[in-house]
Amino acid sequence: MPVPRDRSTPARSLPTAVVAVLLIALVSGCSLTRDPRPLAPDATATDPADPVGRVLRSVVEVRATLDEPGFVDRIGVGTGVVYDADGTIVTNDHVLRAGESDVADDIEVILPDGRYAAATVVASYPRRDLAFLDIDADGLVPAAFVTDIGEIGEGDAVFAVGAPRRFTDAVVEGTILSVQEPALVSGLPGITALIVSDAVIRRGFSGGPLATSEGGRIAGINVGLTERTGDDAVRALTIPAPLVLEAAAEIGVR
Repeated sequence: MPVPRDRSTPARSLPTAVVAVLLIALVSGCSLTRDPRPLAPDATATDPADPVGRVLRSVVEVRATLDEPGFVDRIGVGTGVVYDADGTIVTNDHVLRAGESDVADDIEVILPDGRYAAATVVASYPRRDLAFLDIDADGLVPAAFVTDIGEIGEGDAVFAVGAPRRFTDAVVEGTILSVQEPALVSGLPGITALIVSDAVIRRGFSGGPLATSEGGRIAGINVGLTERTGDDAVRALTIPAPLVLEAAAEIGVR
């Protein structure tokens, strides 16, 4: 049962230690691989009435390839969410960089039904570590985003999805530990609020959704992990969905 929350209590600012580790997480947010293999032939066959099934129908894998003359191409694997039925995908900006400062030479998306689609960058918002891609594909199922940060709170049951066509354990459950607002993140001034949860995500989950267990709505886009220190558990950091919607409006994404 979710822990009751008192929305009259202001959230605390993000601890400095969490901020510092977030910056480390951003450097290595995508998973480098040479042989990504599909988890299932068609995630669109999942039950849309089930929250997990509903979300899986809107989650894609993002592969960013960096050409390095004389070397094997580097392929960064991350995650994205279908933003609208016209082919807009939202992910983390750092996922597209394959570990480098420049955007990857080629970006490819694997859809829930297993199709591959070339992607182009529509717009990016590095200050908020968000990017929007465009693909030419039909049959896309847009995700449902939480529009009010007041609907997200401590104790809420959630689940994260990461690169579902890559990982056999691509869905992990968790609980929201806090919603930090305001949050001051050095180097990322566009992130003014953060969700902290105990969902044990890892590399490759960057750009993917943290979704509500009740209803399967996108609570936010996962951006990184805090570091395990002593007896403290790993914490997942997520950009709240309202900030994603604001970013889309500010940079002109339809």
